[in-house]
Amino acid sequence: TTTVPVPTPLPGIATVKNSAGILMNQYNTIAAALVLAAGSSGWTIELTPGTYNETLDFGAGGITNLKVVATGSAAETIIKPSGASQVSGANITFEGITFDEATAAFTVAATATTFNFTNCIFKNGAGTLLAITAGATPGTIDGCTFNVTGTVLVGINGGAVNTVKNS
Repeated sequence: TTTVPVPTPLPGIATVKNSAGILMNQYNTIAAALVLAAGSSGWTIELTPGTYNETLDFGAGGITNLKVVATGSAAETIIKPSGASQVSGANITFEGITFDEATAAFTVAATATTFNFTNCIFKNGAGTLLAITAGATPGTIDGCTFNVTGTVLVGINGGAVNTVKNS
């Protein structure tokens, strides 16, 4: 019997799995993982603990039913965009991730349909931490923490949120 070794994940690695859960590739940026997932449905990007300093569009290239999950805690898995990042695809889910928004709010674009944030942390915003724009269809914000130095935690500008709860 041969035992296949399971390597310890490296910090700051985005692992891409297809809808069957098969490993497709690993990258040191989320942007590269999104390129691979473009045009796909039902894929998962697993983020190992680390800080990802990049501006992103979750949904570009026709991505739908994408799940972006942290393999460690939200406090250890941080997306820190250098510019405006957004969700623009259909059924995009984030679980256990910190969005460190010292430069810009994370936006749910008008093209987004059914967005979900579960057990995420939004922090360091001087204003709006999560902007939901007009046209975005209902989504869920569940068990998330908002730490803001400004006055607006979630800006709902004509967009829709089905559920905001702290479970």
